[in-house]
Amino acid sequence: MGISFGPSIFIVKQELPDTITFTEPTPTVTGITKKSVSKTTGGVNFGVDVTYLLKKNMGIGGILRYTWGSVDIDGASDSLTVGGFQIGVGARYRF
Repeated sequence: MGISFGPSIFIVKQELPDTITFTEPTPTVTGITKKSVSKTTGGVNFGVDVTYLLKKNMGIGGILRYTWGSVDIDGASDSLTVGGFQIGVGARYRF
């Protein structure tokens, strides 16, 4: 069993609406321009990795990990929360 904790780096790329044009009297959207925003931020991660050996060098294993970070994007009113819960399973072979 292994336990992990440490820093994470998140690279966020997001398209946001830049200009919206519409016509009256009935509001009808006639055009939207987008802008691409790219930010890099730091965060943290916590994880557990477990291996169950079926033979001396073969087994199955799994990982549970949670990562978290927050980034402020220009033009957005709120900060964006990035990361989340991750789970993985697989076969393990030891050399």
